[in-house]
Amino acid sequence: MKKILYILLLQLLFPENFQSIGVFTNNSNSFETIALSGATTAWVKDVSSIGSNPAGLSKMEGLNFDLGLSTESENVDNYSDSQFPYLAIGYGLPIKKYNLNLGFGISYQARTVNDLEGWDFGQNYQGLFNFSESAISLAMAINFQPVSFGFKWVQYTQNFDTYGSQRSKEFIKPIAFGIQYKLTKKLNFGLSILKPSQVGEYDYSISQSTAGVSWSIDDKNLVAIDYEKLSNNNGGMSIGYLRKMNLVSLGIGLKHIVVEEESHSQFSTGLSFKIKSINLNLALKQNISSDILNPYSRILHCSISYKY
Repeated sequence: MKKILYILLLQLLFPENFQSIGVFTNNSNSFETIALSGATTAWVKDVSSIGSNPAGLSKMEGLNFDLGLSTESENVDNYSDSQFPYLAIGYGLPIKKYNLNLGFGISYQARTVNDLEGWDFGQNYQGLFNFSESAISLAMAINFQPVSFGFKWVQYTQNFDTYGSQRSKEFIKPIAFGIQYKLTKKLNFGLSILKPSQVGEYDYSISQSTAGVSWSIDDKNLVAIDYEKLSNNNGGMSIGYLRKMNLVSLGIGLKHIVVEEESHSQFSTGLSFKIKSINLNLALKQNISSDILNPYSRILHCSISYKY
C-alpha cells in the first residue's frame, strides 16, 4: 500500500516537478546568479560558478566558499514556504610553469517543503508529509588563456518522508559541460550544457543548454545576456547588470520565461557588502507579471562568501 501511495504522490502532487527535476537549483544558488536573474554564463567565476557554468572555476585562486539560504516568501502553489539551502566550496591551483590554472569544487543545493497534504485517487486524505530534493555536484575546470573548460557531476535525490525516496542512477559520467571564451579584452562568450540524469525508476532530471555573452564596460561595470533552452520545451532570456564599487556591489537582472504557450517575467536585484575577504550578500527576485505586492513568486536570498 505504501508503494502504491508513493506512486500516486508522484503523479498527483508533483506532476510538473517530476518533468523538471533540478529546476530548484535556480533558487538554491549563488548571489550572482540570483541577483542577475541567471545572466552569468559568460563571466561568472570562482566558487559561484558551480551552479551556473563550471568553466568559471578555473579563474579561482586559493580557497573559496559560499554559504546561503533562499526563502520563497510568496508562491501561490505552495502550502508553506520553500527553503533553498546552498553551500559551495572550491579551491584554485595555478600552475605557473605551464601558464595554467586548475579549479575544483563541490556544492550542495536543495529545496525543502514541509506539511504537504497527501491524497490518494479516491480523494482520501492521507495526512501531512515533508518533501525535499537536493543536488550534490562535483566540478573541475582548467584554463588555457583565452579559453576555460569545466565539467560537473551531479547526484540528485528526492525524499518523500515516510513514503520513500529516489536518487540518480549514475554518478560516474559527467552530466554538465561548460566553456568560457575571451573574445576580446572586454567581450566574453559562455556556453553551459546540462544533460538529463535518470532519477529513480521512471523520472529524469531536466536538461538545459545556455549560451551567453558579457561586456565589461570598464573595471566596475558589466552587462550580460543569456539565452536558455530546457528539455521540457521551456526557456528564457536574461539580461543582467553588475556594478562594482569599493565596498559594495549592485546587481540587477530581468528574465523573460516561456512555459509551454505562456510567458512571464521576473525582476531581480541584490547588494553585496565587502569586508576584507568576506562578502555579505542580500538579493531578491520575483515575478512581475502578477501583482507586485502579492506576486506569483518571490525569492529572498542571503549568503556569506569568502574568497582568498
